[in-house]
Amino acid sequence: MKIKYYSKSIPGIAILPFLLLFLSSSCDTESRDIDTELADISSVEVSDFTEIENAEESIEEMTEGLSILMKSTNEKDLARDLTKDFKNRRIPDCADVSVETASNVTTLIIDFGDKCVTNKENVLSGKIIMTLKFNLQNGSLITSRTFENFYFNDKKMEGTVSKQLFGRSEGMNPYSTVSKDIQVTWKDDSYMTMTAEKKREWIEGNENMIWSNNVFLITGESSFQKKGGKSRSVLITKPLRREMSCKFIVSGTKNISSDKRDAVLDYGDGECDDLAYLTVGDTTTEIHIKRKKR
Repeated sequence: MKIKYYSKSIPGIAILPFLLLFLSSSCDTESRDIDTELADISSVEVSDFTEIENAEESIEEMTEGLSILMKSTNEKDLARDLTKDFKNRRIPDCADVSVETASNVTTLIIDFGDKCVTNKENVLSGKIIMTLKFNLQNGSLITSRTFENFYFNDKKMEGTVSKQLFGRSEGMNPYSTVSKDIQVTWKDDSYMTMTAEKKREWIEGNENMIWSNNVFLITGESSFQKKGGKSRSVLITKPLRREMSCKFIVSGTKNISSDKRDAVLDYGDGECDDLAYLTVGDTTTEIHIKRKKR
């Protein structure tokens, strides 16, 4: 991994004092229809929007660590700190990272080139562009993430993710609020859009630098709309538990609503496995969570 640093500001760098993290909820489901005439929510459809969430989860895992440790006062020390941070946050070695500062705004460009494979065997290409700005009024870090010709396992991703990240205050864990407006297009030109408003609370591991110890609880709601289709609303009814030692959500539930009926997606009782359970009406289907090929 190559790191390039540019400074357009007066000497020094705005301190970005957060150890942050937060990964949003997500997973992929194996495509299987629920055989009932009344059900207009199928596991195929659930597979589509959980595939989007799974891609976003993996991107969060890589990018959140880029908002920390930028406290060095010279280029050499900054590059060393960032290298340590990128390794800890699982940025693949095949990615080139550029850092540019202007006043109190930092821009990070992660360039995956034509093909870059992560340690979880996701194939990435194109660029992710992040801006970071420290808010002195409330002690938060405001970040924005966009994409430039970016593909995640042959799916094109477009849109914007905006966050406000808050450090620890008395009696509270670090947390972030996040807004997402994303479109994913598959190779067959089908696409789905997602909007979301979520909160991520960092409940374990926030006092050390060991990424695998981190645990997050995710709450909030989202909506999805397929090309030429109706929208679906998703509400997290029991906080989703995301453990960095596991590649899947280990527990929590979502309620999925359509104009005809609701469905429930249950991620289980805390075991690190690839199983979830989709219930529509009286029918429950066991779903294996994995990357879906299309």
